[in-house]
Order: sequence, then C-alpha cells, then structure tokens
Amino acid sequence: MRAISNSKIISPEILLAVLLATLAGCQPAKPVAVAPQPEPVSVVTEPPPETAPQYVAEPGLKPQQRIERAIKHLEKGEAGQAKAELEAYLAVVPSSKVAQDLLRQIDVPSSEYYPAASRDITLGAGDSFSVLAQKYLGSYYQFYALAKYNGIAVPRDVSAGRKIHIPLTPRARQVFEAPPESFPITGAAPGVISETVPGDTVSGDTAGEATGAASPAIPSGWSLVAGLIAEGKYEPAAQEIERSSRLDALTKEQRQLGISAYSNSADTLAAKDPARASARLLQVGKWQAADHNDAAALGTLQKSAALDPNNAAAQKAYADAKTNLADTYHKEASAAFRQQDLDRAITLWEKTLVIDPNHKFAQANLNQARELKAKLEKLH
Repeated sequence: MRAISNSKIISPEILLAVLLATLAGCQPAKPVAVAPQPEPVSVVTEPPPETAPQYVAEPGLKPQQRIERAIKHLEKGEAGQAKAELEAYLAVVPSSKVAQDLLRQIDVPSSEYYPAASRDITLGAGDSFSVLAQKYLGSYYQFYALAKYNGIAVPRDVSAGRKIHIPLTPRARQVFEAPPESFPITGAAPGVISETVPGDTVSGDTAGEATGAASPAIPSGWSLVAGLIAEGKYEPAAQEIERSSRLDALTKEQRQLGISAYSNSADTLAAKDPARASARLLQVGKWQAADHNDAAALGTLQKSAALDPNNAAAQKAYADAKTNLADTYHKEASAAFRQQDLDRAITLWEKTLVIDPNHKFAQANLNQARELKAKLEKLH
C-alpha cells in the first residue's frame, strides 16, 4: 500500500468557492450608465445696429453749382445729400433765403410747414410740383414741401391725372377765389425768394447738366435760368433764355420760367426802355396764348401795345387777341343760351362787349337773353 502524500488536502468547501468565483468572472460585464450630455447651444450673434448714412457735400463746387446740385437731389427725393449741400452752401452764403427755406422743407414736417386745410386739384399735362408751388404758394422752390405734403417722396415722379392737395395758405386761398386769369404763373408772385449769391458763374457743363429725365422742379438744362429768377435777376435770365433756346419751341414748364423772367424784366424796363419792355411782353403774351391762357394773354398784349405804339407786331397781336377772345366768349354764350343757362349766357355776352363793344352779334343776343330772363321771372 502506497504512502499518503504529505500535501494538505483541500476541502470541498474551498473548491466550491473557487469554482463559483471562476464562473462569475466569465459573465459579461454589466453596462455602465452614462449620464446624458446636454445638447450644444447655438449662440446667435446680434448684428450691430444700423447707423444712419453719413452725407458729405461734394467737394470743389462753386456756390451756384452747389445750390443747383441740392435742388436736383431734392427733385430725386435724396434729402440727405441735398441737406449736406445746402449746409455747405449756407456756410458760404449764410443769408441765402432760398437755401434756408429748402433746408426747412427737409427738416420740418409738412403738417407744420403748411396748414392742415387743403383743396384738391388734378395735375394737368406738363404740370409739376414746381409749377403748382409757384401758382398757388408763390414760389417754385416750395416744390419739395408740396410733394411731402402729398406723401410723395420723389417730386419728379408724378404724372398727369393725379389728385394733388394744395394747402390753403393765404396765397392759395386768393388764387382759388379769384378768376383764373388773375394768377398766371409768373415769378413775380409774392413769396418768390430773392437773394444775392456770390459772383461765381456757373460752368457750362453744370448749367446744362441733364438728369436723364426732364426735371419737374427745374427743366433740364435750365438750372441757371431758374437760379437767376430766384435771385431776382430777371433781365439776365431773359438774356440767357434768348441765348440758349428757341423761343417758339419751349416746353410748357420752360414757358413758365420764360413768362417769369420776361414779365418781370418788362416791369423793370418799362420806364427807361418802353420799346424793349413792349417786346418782352409781346413774347409773354405769345407764351400765354400757347398755354391757352387767352384772358391773361389779352391783358399782357394790351400792355405791350400801350408801351410802344410803334410796335406793329404788338398792335396786331393785341387786335387779334381781342377778336379771338371775344369770339370765344360769344360762342360759349350762344351754347349757354341754347341750354337755357341764361345767367351764364348774359355774363359771357357782357364779357364779349367789354372786349369788343362793336361785336357783330353780342349786343343783340344779350338783349334777347335779358328779355327772356325777365319774362321767365314774371311767370314765377
């Protein structure tokens, strides 16, 4: 029989424990819970606040060029640049009423510049804010304020047929209440700004500068004429028109400036040079007739003929204007009579006889209308 080893005998309990530990080590490891990560936060960068554009006056301009440039900017609704030019101009010409008023039109709300009460008109063919401003408000240069009053940002972007609100200033009330011929569009109306601008002359390229479209405030190429009128220099303005234009081929707006220059020039010349004043007024009368303002043309031509009895053209034009207007009134009176509008017919035949006391038909027709009116009144 073999001898038993001296090694220690391992008990069954220990063997069981070792086996269990080994089996436990072979099991897959339990997943370790991972804490959820926060979602990345997108950072929105606020854009910097917009700053108002900075306007700088154009360098190198002479005073007259600068005021013209400012007006052109206003015509296009570019108030910021216009303001920069006006402020630069006032630094040189601080007494300029034109620039002061244009600056005020930019800065002051239209509700403060004009009264709230208004009357509507319809813009006619060839009309513009400058023409309306001159007629109803007394100054071409209020075109920008009038456009603002009507909620129009770009004064030159306006067309015939549009309804325009005319603020009822004292001048506008006078125009609306008076006969149309009492207020022809001329530069002599109250409110036209007159000033003296330092003597730099306008270079040819600036005076004739085109804007790409005819400007309603100042006709293209007529900035020099308009500037001279604004300064009260009517005779130089008239001479500039004669130098640069065909008098019988002007647009309606050019004619309005021509009427302003020539009529005021005639007033200045009447005492010392009546023949020249007569010639100026003869041209004004032709322009007024071209605009179908026959009553105003008649009055102008009457003055022209009286100033120079030797001006045969003026005498003939006056005689023709009398005949034409008398015949027009007579035709309108006859139409009113046929429509049984006796009051209008009587008024028009009376006007006919004021112009031509020897009119062939007016007196007999007037008597007939008066008799008929009297009979009708007795029936009532």
